[in-house]
Amino acid sequence: MRTRLQILLVGSILLGTLLTAWWLHSPLYHEVRAVTSFTVINAPADKVLGVLTDFKKYPEWNPYIVEAVPRADQPAELGIVERTGNRSRSHTVQLTRFDMNGFAWSGSTTPGWLLSWNESFTVTEIDATHCRLEVSQSYQGALLRSYWNYYNQKTLSAVKSMGLAVKKRVE
Repeated sequence: MRTRLQILLVGSILLGTLLTAWWLHSPLYHEVRAVTSFTVINAPADKVLGVLTDFKKYPEWNPYIVEAVPRADQPAELGIVERTGNRSRSHTVQLTRFDMNGFAWSGSTTPGWLLSWNESFTVTEIDATHCRLEVSQSYQGALLRSYWNYYNQKTLSAVKSMGLAVKKRVE
């Protein structure tokens, strides 16, 4: 009986190791899908950037990211609540860029290999009274295709509504 359990345990470990090695070298693991949305806004870039970086006021105007709260113990982390369609999801993201052109963050499910994402919000000046808001998102992981097939259109629609909400707020 003990020998059978040992064989089963060793076999399970070997099978798990082989499957992990296959997955890490699989094209599915390294597949990335991305989407970008652009909104031209009739307002100066610094005004738009001021609205985008005032996370505390997101609940007042933002239909997509309805909450973005910096963590007290980790200021580079934000607690995010996203609304796509009639569904809300909450997660923590890590700020990866915060500069005079915008910001970016990354997040993931636990464990991260299931699904991870990067999202950037960039404001580019067109002239003194016009700018362009670019929101780019990229995703990868084992659940990528399921996520992409189910949520992509809803997320893209939510991102576009966010661009229009920024436009309405600053114009």
